[in-house]
Amino acid sequence: METPFMLDERVASILLTPQDAFVGASCVTSGWGSTEENGDYSDVLLKVGHVLMKVSHVLMKVSHVLMKASHVLMKVGHVLMKAGHVLMKAGHVLMKVGHVLMKVSMTVLDDKTCENAYGVQDFERTSMICAGAAAGGDFCQGDEGGPLECGSYLTGLVSWGIGCGRGNPGVYTSIYHYNTWIINTIGNQ
Repeated sequence: METPFMLDERVASILLTPQDAFVGASCVTSGWGSTEENGDYSDVLLKVGHVLMKVSHVLMKVSHVLMKASHVLMKVGHVLMKAGHVLMKAGHVLMKVGHVLMKVSMTVLDDKTCENAYGVQDFERTSMICAGAAAGGDFCQGDEGGPLECGSYLTGLVSWGIGCGRGNPGVYTSIYHYNTWIINTIGNQ
């Protein structure tokens, strides 16, 4: 993470562009929670990486439309912004930043890039999004499950990768792929 910006308890979402301009749109993913490594994870969660989220009924109705539209907007080469609350390097906490959300620029990469980095058996084109930064910026421990947004559209969730800031692309779960499942599971509650 390279650039800090402040949040407070009244901020529910971040819109980085004042208008609905999607070509080259800025995007954000943010992480909340602990910074533990080597936890007990199931093979399904490691490979698919989808995260169940409790979301209010009203928000799910709004998000349903936004999730469907996000699939069309996510293109290889779009510049994204990702963010997290803990500054880390190669698995070590360098500084706890509390309410200061950090961000870094990254780019949507083609599927072949992640297949070459992780193998075809681990990177699933239909359910995952490949993204990374030329300078090696990516998500780290504690960011898992954080949202990846393009403009005001929820596009993915932080899923998995190898190390932090080592130049490896990050893998995100595609919200579009799981849209029907999400709506059927928690959208009607």
